[in-house]
Amino acid sequence: MKKLICCALFLAGFTHLLAQDIPLAYQQLENSYNNSEFEACIKLTREIESFSINRVDTLAANSFFYLASSHNQLGNLDKALDYFEKEKSLRAKLPMGDGIYYSMNLFNLAYTYLQAGKYAKAGLSADELIVSDKKIYGVTSPEFISSVISVVDIYIELDRFGDAEKLLNATLKKQEKKSLNEGKLLTKLGDLYTYTGQLSKAVQPLEKATDILFDVAGEESPEYISAAISLGILYMGQGKYPEAEEVFEVALNLLDPSGKAYNAVMNNQALVYQRLGQLDKSEELFSKIKSADSASIGTNHPDYAITLSNMGMVLCDEGKYKEAETALVAALQVMKNSNEVNSTSYGIKLNNLARIYLKSGHPEKAIPQLELA
Repeated sequence: MKKLICCALFLAGFTHLLAQDIPLAYQQLENSYNNSEFEACIKLTREIESFSINRVDTLAANSFFYLASSHNQLGNLDKALDYFEKEKSLRAKLPMGDGIYYSMNLFNLAYTYLQAGKYAKAGLSADELIVSDKKIYGVTSPEFISSVISVVDIYIELDRFGDAEKLLNATLKKQEKKSLNEGKLLTKLGDLYTYTGQLSKAVQPLEKATDILFDVAGEESPEYISAAISLGILYMGQGKYPEAEEVFEVALNLLDPSGKAYNAVMNNQALVYQRLGQLDKSEELFSKIKSADSASIGTNHPDYAITLSNMGMVLCDEGKYKEAETALVAALQVMKNSNEVNSTSYGIKLNNLARIYLKSGHPEKAIPQLELA
């Protein structure tokens, strides 16, 4: 999920020039927010509410943004939404609807409503964002394309797949052929088809996207790499493992090893190696992912348990049953520590452990795991 957009950055020059006209409470609020002191921001609520009474200006609107975002950072989603709505109401009254900052507010509202599980309102804010950005930026602008992709992500979360497809296709028709915009939109369209299981429909947009983005953005561009990874994931879903292996190898050579995307692609490549029977390569990659996960997310995170489980199944395929059992037992313990024993993921790991016991000739150990699953 994208970080909430701070719409007060443009104030830097204004604050410097007219500091004497800016209320002290606002200055304290802005400083606290910029220093990530969110609790200190919340403590200024009474002062902010006081100076904002009857004000219809950017300072008041920005103040509500700071309070909303601070509540969001602290997990107080209902309070965050209250202040985002106050911000929206104020910005709508400003000249030209306060332009791009009104758009940013809609973006923040949509994602926060989504976080809060208020899906209908998330959808309405997303719909309004598209209308607003089309008017502000125009349908061929990079800003509008970015908003379309973000709104499609929201539609997917809301199971509004038809609306997502319709928005992408309508926007694609307005773009210059073989342009960066077309390539980015085709990538998202392919991702949508892959996500909804329409794998045959995903092929054409993703293959076309990689060709376009290679030409207009270059092989090392994030747009091309993203499209290539999406194509690799599609090939995995189609069982085209040699093609997936080739694409992921290219992506791994282009990605920064310290970035999050690198480990995600390495995980996919490890799964591809497993499907191809190249178990030594698969085990080597999962071992690297395990080390990276332990350093980045820690050994008590549910995602670490997934890595342990994946590695355990490779070890099982290699006939290393004792090591495989150790990995799966550790994965299940992580899930227990995270209170995930009622999750689907926990059940899958129990089945995986049962499979190890069956393959190693211990059906009596497998039965209790299958009963728990």
